[in-house]
Formats: sequence, structure tokens, C-alpha cells
Amino acid sequence: MKFKNKPNLVLFLGISTGAFFWIFDATIDVMYFDVRKSLFESITSLNPHELYMRSTVFFLIVFISFFARTLLLKEESVSHELEKHKNNLEELVSTRTEQLEILATIDDLTQAYNRRRFFELARYEIERNARHQHPLSVMIIDVDHFKSINDLHGHQVGDQTLQLLSGTISSVIRATDIFGRIGGEEFSIVLPETTKQSAKEFSERIRLCIENEKFPVVDNITISIGVTQLYTDDTSTSIFNRADIALYAAKGAGRNCVVTA
Repeated sequence: MKFKNKPNLVLFLGISTGAFFWIFDATIDVMYFDVRKSLFESITSLNPHELYMRSTVFFLIVFISFFARTLLLKEESVSHELEKHKNNLEELVSTRTEQLEILATIDDLTQAYNRRRFFELARYEIERNARHQHPLSVMIIDVDHFKSINDLHGHQVGDQTLQLLSGTISSVIRATDIFGRIGGEEFSIVLPETTKQSAKEFSERIRLCIENEKFPVVDNITISIGVTQLYTDDTSTSIFNRADIALYAAKGAGRNCVVTA
């Protein structure tokens, strides 16, 4: 007989023990008190005294086993509920952890990487490409006259402008590119396996996309872009400094243009 759980086993053992006691008592009766009876006659005897004693002990054992089975069932039920709550809690913790990780790495407004996470990924990619001597380029993007947008139309319109700008850029970059918001209206892109010339062409494409995009309230905006590539002995600091210098050169050249360094 196969038992799937302990409660049924306890009940089975209780009934078996009660039956064993009945047979054992009948055997003692035949051996020491009434040798004229057969064991079968003793077991099935309807003697009131014997029947009362045996039945009382039998049902007492069965009752105890049934009570023990009930306790075990309750214990299993409680354990099942605890396990269920534990799994739910672990799932909730996992979900909350993922949400916190997203909050810790993604800029809430633009959905690009935030400054800290962007520079972490950028540093790793720059070091990897430098180690393997692969081409890599960096772009820094700044929205032209963004302060005037906030001053004339309010910060809500400014935020909407940055959101649409970020969405437009995200739609044209590659999956391997690293895109982040590094300041109020400044963004940056790390382009692995990309030469400065290719990065400049790509920057022009982005600039034209933004120039031709229709933005709510403000209608049109422009951007300035500084571009540079990874040179020998470059560090993440030096390459971003050079891209920043190129960006300021683009602003000095009248904005809405791309300058390389």
C-alpha cells in the first residue's frame, strides 16, 4: 500500500495497532484463560466483557491516531501556506529589486542611462576597446538654447522636449551603443567599433533627425554635437574631455552643427 503523506500513514498505523492489540488480546485469552477456544473463536467472541475491553482500547488507539492525523494535516496546511507566502514574498522582493535596479540605472525622465550608470558602462567599453585596439567613438550632444525653452514655456514643456529628443535618438542608435543623459540637457553616446568619420556621419544623421522633428509647443529645436574617437593611451576621462571641447567648439561655431576632435 502506497502512502502519499504522513497523516494517512499515521491513521493506517493506528488502525493496524488497534487490530494487532485485538488479535494479541485474543491470543493471550486462548493461551492462558480459555484453552478450549480456537484463536478464531476468541477473536470473534461476543463476550460482553472482552468485547467492551477490546473495543475500548481499539477505538482509543484509532481516535488517537485520527487526532494525530488531523494535527499533521493542519501542520501540512500551515506549512503549505507558509511556503506559498514565502514564494510570494521572494517574487515580490525580486520584482522590487529589479525595479530598484532600474531606478538606480535609468534616468526617470528620458529613460536613457543616468549619469552614473552611463559612465560605468562607458568606462568598461572604452577600456575593452583600447585593450583590443578596436575603434571607438564618443559623442556629446547638447540642446541649443534649452534655457530659453524653460524660461518661455516652463519646465513641463522642457521635460517633454527632452523626452521626445531622447526617444528620437534611441530609435536610431544601435543595440550595442551606450546612450545616457549626463546633464540637464546634455546627452552622450558611446559608439563601439566606430571610427571618427563614421561617428561624424552618424552625428549628422541625428542632428538632421532632431532638426526635422516637430516638438510640442516649441515646434523645432536644434542640437550641437562634439565627436571624437579613442586614441592610443586615451582614458575615459581624456576622451570625454576631448569630446566636450569639440562640443563647445560646435557651440562657438554657431550651434546646430557637428565638430570633431
